[in-house]
Amino acid sequence: MRLDIRNRSGERRQGIITALQVETEQERVVVIFIRSVPQEGDSNGAGTVRIEQMSLYDGLTGLPGRGLLQLKAEQAIAEAQRDGSCLAVVFVDLDRFKWVSDSFGFPAGDALLQLIAQRLQAYRQPGDLVARLFCDEFVLLLRGCDRAQALERASCLRALLQASCPLAGITYKPSVSLGISLFPEDGSSVDELIQNADTAMGRAKSLPEGICFFSHELTPPGVEQLPLESALRSALEQGQLQLYYQPQVLLEDGSLYGVEALARWHHEELGDISPGRFVPLAEQCGLIDELGRWSLSEGCRQLAAWRREGLDIPSVSINLSPSNFNDPGFAQVVAHTLEANGLFPGDLTLEITESVLMYTSPHTLKVLQDVHELGVRLSLDDFGTGFSSLSHLHRLPIQEIKLDRSFVHDLEQDATSRTLSKAVAGLSESLNLTAVAEGIETQGQYQALKRMGYRVAQGFLFSRPLPAMEFVRWLAQPRSREVFSEGRVAADCCSPER
Repeated sequence: MRLDIRNRSGERRQGIITALQVETEQERVVVIFIRSVPQEGDSNGAGTVRIEQMSLYDGLTGLPGRGLLQLKAEQAIAEAQRDGSCLAVVFVDLDRFKWVSDSFGFPAGDALLQLIAQRLQAYRQPGDLVARLFCDEFVLLLRGCDRAQALERASCLRALLQASCPLAGITYKPSVSLGISLFPEDGSSVDELIQNADTAMGRAKSLPEGICFFSHELTPPGVEQLPLESALRSALEQGQLQLYYQPQVLLEDGSLYGVEALARWHHEELGDISPGRFVPLAEQCGLIDELGRWSLSEGCRQLAAWRREGLDIPSVSINLSPSNFNDPGFAQVVAHTLEANGLFPGDLTLEITESVLMYTSPHTLKVLQDVHELGVRLSLDDFGTGFSSLSHLHRLPIQEIKLDRSFVHDLEQDATSRTLSKAVAGLSESLNLTAVAEGIETQGQYQALKRMGYRVAQGFLFSRPLPAMEFVRWLAQPRSREVFSEGRVAADCCSPER
């Protein structure tokens, strides 16, 4: 409808009224927008229309924003109440999005959000609503979906969203977590359904399938994590973390090749907190770089202390996050740490996971090369389970490949594991890399890997990870350089290895 309006300066203008009506069981809501009609020579007319658009739609992705989501969802709930039908709310969160923005810059982060929005729109069926809620969070409202249908659609959606894509000059594989709430059993209002789907999404991040339905037993996101995050910050600040050391031995003669340093955390009230819990938490709350630097400093300090005691320990391996190598000055940090402890570059090995292959940019490669040029060894950990690409692998200045323990675990029962393990050994030999097998628990695994050509091994068969003082006692034992008996293996298997 058109009408005459006056602006603040008193000028008369032609205006247009547009309205959006939303009905609920309790009330009818009409949202009214009034905008002036562009006059001849008026440069602000298009901007007026743009402001109206931005009030309902997300400027970056073009998806409906929170306001339009609220209105449309209330209308969908009212229809579902009237018809006795069901609907599902799917909360989608991009994993590691902050890392992408920090590593490659905001333009890359924006490009990824736009791509996810395009994929969500492509997946949308008639009657569905897709909206961007906040930053890397999206919401889908699926009409007429019961639990089984919601799971089927969420599984297909996750596969679509996680398809590889070009990003900032690399091939990137997104990762998403999905939480689902259902109407009417999980809530009767928009806010309640979205909040419960968000809660389920928080739990989905810890599940291998990455999808979780809401249940009232779930803790809302952040309620459990915030105290633990605060405790982790305090632990880093107050030196409450420890490094445990697991020996690595040469398969040829059982002599000590080196030690791997593994972070451990014992909290006075919470007890032992698994690395599988606090390492992902450190990644989420921005503490992973600090954790890596602490491990580097403490591991080098301990090796230097052992050397002063006259102990012959060839080297120490430190686990780092790919994000540590985003710091242009990280090679200088490594060099300073070695110098401060009186160590040589050859005394140190830095272990990186296969995920670094996902994020390999010229900047990251430069830092890796700088560390390599110091003379520090680089080891690719958990090889065979991540996102390996031979085209990327040859670009990394690594000297060591560690076969993932999952292959070793199934080695004696599974022909495929034996074939893949042998292939990794052959690849290592062809690339002139040291092949390391981790997670060895039995004599059969030991002998099989030795025949395949693996040079170095670690696992419960030799020793579980030990505090520094216990490791010294292990080193003094005459049997410590030999393969342990089956009885000793069974005793050690009761303790967590990683």
